[in-house]
Amino acid sequence: MNWMNRTKLSELSDDELVKYLENKNNWYQRTAQRLLYQRKSNAIKAIQQVATTSTSAVGRVHAMWLLNGLNALDEQTLYENLEYTHPNVRENAIKISDMQALSQSIMPEGLEQTITVEEMRDLLGYLKK
Repeated sequence: MNWMNRTKLSELSDDELVKYLENKNNWYQRTAQRLLYQRKSNAIKAIQQVATTSTSAVGRVHAMWLLNGLNALDEQTLYENLEYTHPNVRENAIKISDMQALSQSIMPEGLEQTITVEEMRDLLGYLKK
């Protein structure tokens, strides 16, 4: 395999890098996230798009943490991910919300009806830490 002809992420634009947040290869995801953070990227809308519409749970998580690091994570994006179907997305949204002062409760109305008893125990256990 010729590694010299691989994509050089450092040479890509911010908008091109955002696409790599959803890549199936973890190295590409983490490297794109790091480069966007180091550049203090202005591609906020594209990153928010990944955080709210991506079908990749890992892509959503990378985008949320990146937005948080860039001080660009809005409450709506956070709340949408608190209600997302994948538990890892919800877990990371809870962790991020724990670090921020929010204008309303992070417990979405009716949440207790949409998650299992074990997930509720995990949530309560996390919040008690």
